[in-house]
Amino acid sequence: MSIAYGESPLFTFALIADSHMNPGDENSSPFETNALANSRSRYVIEAVNRLEPDFVIHMGDLVHPVPGHPTFGRVAEDFNKLFESVKSPLHIIPGNHDCGDKKISWMPAVQVNDTFLKTYEEYFGPHYGSFDHKGVHFVLINSPVLNSGLDLEAEQRAWLEKDLADTHCERILLFTHYPPYVTEPDEETHYDNIDEPARSWLLDLIEKHRVEAVFAGHVHNFFYNRQGATEHYVLPSVAFVRHDYAEFHRTPPQPGMDGGRNDMPKLGYFLVEVYENGHIAHNVRSYGHMLADGEAFPEAPPRLPAVHSRDDAPASVGVQLRHPWNEVTTIPHNYALDEFMRKKVRNDYPLMALWEMGVKKFRTPAGDLIEAEALQRMRDLKAVGHEFTLFTYGTPGPKTISALSECRDAYDAIEFIVPEDEAEGAVATIRDIKASADVPIFLSALHSLAESAHEGGTFKHMISSGFPIEEREHVAEFVSSIGAGDLVDGVVFRVDQGVSAWSGIQTAQDFAAAQGKRAIVNIRFASDEMTGGQMDDLATANRVAEATAAALAADHLTVFLDTLVDQDRGYFIRNGLIDRRFNPRLAAWMVRSLHAVLKVVGGEVTALDIADAPGGRVAMMHGADEQLRLFLMLPDGEMDVGAAVGQHACDADSGAGNWVNLETGDVTSCTWQKDGDRAVVEPAVSCSVPSLLIAHR
Repeated sequence: MSIAYGESPLFTFALIADSHMNPGDENSSPFETNALANSRSRYVIEAVNRLEPDFVIHMGDLVHPVPGHPTFGRVAEDFNKLFESVKSPLHIIPGNHDCGDKKISWMPAVQVNDTFLKTYEEYFGPHYGSFDHKGVHFVLINSPVLNSGLDLEAEQRAWLEKDLADTHCERILLFTHYPPYVTEPDEETHYDNIDEPARSWLLDLIEKHRVEAVFAGHVHNFFYNRQGATEHYVLPSVAFVRHDYAEFHRTPPQPGMDGGRNDMPKLGYFLVEVYENGHIAHNVRSYGHMLADGEAFPEAPPRLPAVHSRDDAPASVGVQLRHPWNEVTTIPHNYALDEFMRKKVRNDYPLMALWEMGVKKFRTPAGDLIEAEALQRMRDLKAVGHEFTLFTYGTPGPKTISALSECRDAYDAIEFIVPEDEAEGAVATIRDIKASADVPIFLSALHSLAESAHEGGTFKHMISSGFPIEEREHVAEFVSSIGAGDLVDGVVFRVDQGVSAWSGIQTAQDFAAAQGKRAIVNIRFASDEMTGGQMDDLATANRVAEATAAALAADHLTVFLDTLVDQDRGYFIRNGLIDRRFNPRLAAWMVRSLHAVLKVVGGEVTALDIADAPGGRVAMMHGADEQLRLFLMLPDGEMDVGAAVGQHACDADSGAGNWVNLETGDVTSCTWQKDGDRAVVEPAVSCSVPSLLIAHR
């Protein structure tokens, strides 16, 4: 499911999870990060107020001290006082810190009971309920009470069954503190899911009533699952990260991260846009920002609109998925929460980053089709608009050939990589797969640096694929010579790190247009050298901005950025779009912001030129309206915008426009006027990160 490009939502609502408010004069947790919870909630409340959602739902764990703790009442009152500042209607559901842990003998805290339930009701109101808003039915439940055997469980169970049966709304959204499951519907009981038999009861109700989405908290980390047509989201916390999940990382926590608890880029909340045909759940990173009591919320300029992979935007940039993209990590059993089992959970942070960037296209090995978990995940993601290009080398094995035919619903295109001297022999296989799968097929060449070893030189263990963009002249002739002209839908080019992404993409675009076909372009971040690597964030961000802008202006290509996650060990090390903690690097914000710019300028850009300029380079485009010029600044360090634009300004002597910081998405109104070979920009601006001047002539 994708949302029509440019469609406006019917309404929006915000979700806040796990605020864990503490007493102001003491921290009821042994972790220093918890002492920041109140000020982090205060910041998020003000940020949400500025978004003006129709309403706000708090997903539970309102406070940190559990009922029965001497400070519970005081903190509950503090919560109510602070959250009175939420300007939209506020709905809340209880978490385990608010009414007790779920009923299992090994739970690490006091379990839910009638006394705690009564205390919750006295401070916060009803335990469950529902309401309708613009044709959508919202259902809020108390999940800690499930499987408890308490009277409230039976009451809620009877109410929920009747409420779902009686609603006249065709669309239903359900909200729970504990998620029904984290990785698999039949996973073992652990600290972070709803136990049987209540889990199956609830999942059966969800399936029976075709619930559109389920939102949960509790885990303080992001997860996404599908149960048939129902989407399941687990939200991050606004206060701290559950640091047992730092096992996702292949790198230790940095100083100040409190063992992984203070991994600030992972903190945030959701803004959900509801459309006529579905919804988009935007993760909004708060980065742990804080606001002291009485402190004013910082003023900020307007920002670019949010983007999401589910937008049906005319974007042609994707990513190479080199690291495991569907990885299930085993969390060690630990003293605190799950002492008697190793919990298996899937790392969905790469998916979160891809959604935030608006990236829907992935390149991954065809072998993923023959792994059951990966195949199901591909189908789940295709259901929400993602596209998979699979690549395979030479003649695939029988399992892969069978999967390519039988699992056509899981992917969108195939890239065949063959040595040029063996390509003719692969034509029969390509013909068979084309006939059985009816799938777009792209031909790619093998390239190895094995021949680079020579006397006095260095042997390079380098294997690459794709026709070098510099050797495009013989590609069409080669495809014709092996008899594949009527079989393949295009070819694959490689743009090496030392080649301009802009010029490489433009060359491939011209080639594909001339052939009347499409092409795939792989943009490499890594150099050909095995030592040293490409760890310069600014250089990578410039390359990504350049490639993304060129890709948005191309209509015959799919461009894959290589790679998503840092390759910070092994061969050919380089920074990716996200780091090894799966948090965005500067380059990721380039993709996100340029996709957002596409919304601003009407969904269409045309590439004009790229040229050297004082302090870096500048790429030039125009929008659907040719009076709208876009100047993409790619700085080497500090770049004077007036000097850069002045050399390549539009024909008019002056104009107005907007200055866009592509790292933050901030948009500032400005004017410009030519003065010789400079442009006088007001207010005067310079940039040290890739930025964009949108100029109206």
